[in-house]
Amino acid sequence: MLDLAIRKSGDIFSRIGFLAALSVIAMLGLVWLSIALTELLALTVPTPWAPAITGGVLILIAASLYAVLNTSRRAARSDALAASETKPDELITRATRVAERMAPDSPVMALMVAVAAGWMSVRVPASLTPLLNKLMDQVENAPGGRATG
Repeated sequence: MLDLAIRKSGDIFSRIGFLAALSVIAMLGLVWLSIALTELLALTVPTPWAPAITGGVLILIAASLYAVLNTSRRAARSDALAASETKPDELITRATRVAERMAPDSPVMALMVAVAAGWMSVRVPASLTPLLNKLMDQVENAPGGRATG
């Protein structure tokens, strides 16, 4: 929802202003939260220790969130790298060969096969690549199809 509001906020200057206003609101919210936590802690611990404990808790929360997000980013990056290494261009090559063989008989279907294979090789997760290769095997060895390449 917030992403939609940012994208629909007009030109670049209004987006920057919108993000700056959101940043100010978030900063004021954190200030209010830290004051509230400090006052709450001041009821149970000595007054000089309450701000230190509040600051330490906020720093620990920020550090743990950073660690979790950094770990998930690294995992996503390594997954993307592994997917790019395991996703061969073989699928595109095979689809191109099939489309070339289909072109004299049915050019529209050949175009659809080439476009669909190109789209699927980019948009479909790497875990489905074996399924797509199996599908290409069936298309290449279809009865009634041309056996020569």
